[in-house]
Amino acid sequence: YAPSAEVIVYTMATISFISLLGSILILIAYAFIPELLQHSYPKRLIFFLTISDAIVSLAAVTGSTFGQYHGFLHYDPICNAQAFIIQYFQISVFFLTACMAYYSFHSIYFNEHHHFIKVLFFFFSYILPLAPAIISLSLGHYGPVNGD
Repeated sequence: YAPSAEVIVYTMATISFISLLGSILILIAYAFIPELLQHSYPKRLIFFLTISDAIVSLAAVTGSTFGQYHGFLHYDPICNAQAFIIQYFQISVFFLTACMAYYSFHSIYFNEHHHFIKVLFFFFSYILPLAPAIISLSLGHYGPVNGD
């Protein structure tokens, strides 16, 4: 049994909306408890991870909803922008998660905290994901998610 494109779109929109709500709750906690961002680099990584995840979820929800009902073509600039945002921030979420794991291991095992590692984390999490997103956009590899 192969689910229809409509079922896939509604499932993706629902899961992305739940993820967006979770991200919003975390951001609200950071807004009401500003000490969370002070003196703790792992908590800042969680904050940046939450922002990236919220952007991915928002792009997925808007794309699922508006794209399905307004019939955007895959050459539409809005769809290409959505695909670029999703690809960029999904890779960013992956690298932020990897950086969190590395930082946790490094600080527990070696009990060291180097400023240079934080610069590398920024590069891996926000600069490096630009390459595949820009290459895919420039080569026209973004298209409709339902295979049309």
